[in-house]
Amino acid sequence: MENNNKTNAVGTTLGYRISMIRYDNNLNYQEFGAKLKVSGQIVKYWEDGVRTPSDKNLTNLANTFNVDYIWLKFGKGEMRNSFDGKFLIIKK
Repeated sequence: MENNNKTNAVGTTLGYRISMIRYDNNLNYQEFGAKLKVSGQIVKYWEDGVRTPSDKNLTNLANTFNVDYIWLKFGKGEMRNSFDGKFLIIKK
């Protein structure tokens, strides 16, 4: 599966988008879950559509893997945040 910064996921399921993030980071269910403080089985349930992650888990997932929350939840926009978490400070 090829992913890039411009991946548009309109028409995909939430579970598929989660699996895209996991594959993009080369992690198995357990490794991915450990980063999110959930079990690998929960990750599998999310990807399979058996369970839906809470908004708290979606926010954590988006922040942990630098993924746009709107893309993750709704499949709109781009997968990656362009903001890298660093602020530019301009001194006068």
